[in-house]
Amino acid sequence: MSSANGQGIAHGVEVMRAAKAAVRTAIESRLAGMTTENKAEQSQQVLRKLLQHPSYVRSTSVAVFLSTAAEVDTRPVLAALFSSGKACFVPRYAYGKAAKERTAKGLPGMEMVLLRDMQDFEALPTTPWGIPQPAMDEPRHQPGQGGLPPLDLVLMPGVGFTTRGDRLGHGMGFYDKFLAALPAPKPATIALAFREQVVDELPTTDRDYTVDAVLTAD
Repeated sequence: MSSANGQGIAHGVEVMRAAKAAVRTAIESRLAGMTTENKAEQSQQVLRKLLQHPSYVRSTSVAVFLSTAAEVDTRPVLAALFSSGKACFVPRYAYGKAAKERTAKGLPGMEMVLLRDMQDFEALPTTPWGIPQPAMDEPRHQPGQGGLPPLDLVLMPGVGFTTRGDRLGHGMGFYDKFLAALPAPKPATIALAFREQVVDELPTTDRDYTVDAVLTAD
C-alpha cells in the first residue's frame, strides 16, 4: 500500500468517525429533552410490540440489554422473559484490568451471561458508569452452556437507528463484534428504541451490524 493510499484510508476513517460523533450528539440532545413520563409511555408501547413480535414469540433464549435512563426501559422485558420461562441473558462488559486480560487472550470485550430472575437483577453490582451487570469474576453460564439453548434472539441497544435496521452504537463496537463472532445460524436481532432515536440516514460501514427490526412506539 502506498503512503498516499494509507493517508487516504486514514482520512476516510476520521471522516466517518466525525460523522458518527455528530449524529450521536444530535440524537443525545433529543433524548435529553424527553420527559420521564414520555420515556415510560414509549417504553410500554415498545414492550407491547415486542411481546407480539414473531421473533420474540418463537424464541427460547433471549439476550437483553440492561437499560440506562436514555434507553427504552427493559426491566419489564426481563419480567416478561422470566414469567414466560425463556432463558434470559444479559451483557457483561469488561473494563479496566479485565478488559486488558480478555484482549490479551483474544476474547471479546462483551459476553452474554445468564440472569436467573428479578431478584438476581436487583442484586447486580454496577459498573463505574452506573450500568448493572454481573461481576466479571462471578461464574455464570453463557448461551449453549449447562444445558441452556443458544441464543435465538438478541434485543439491541444503540444511539440511533433507521427504519431499515441501520444501527449506530456508542462507538465501542461491542455488539458488532459479538454478533459477528457467533456461529451460524445467527440469532434474530431486534432494536428497542424511542422515536427520537430514529433518523432517515446513518453513517455506517460494513462492520456495523444491521438489525432485523427496529421497534418504536409508532
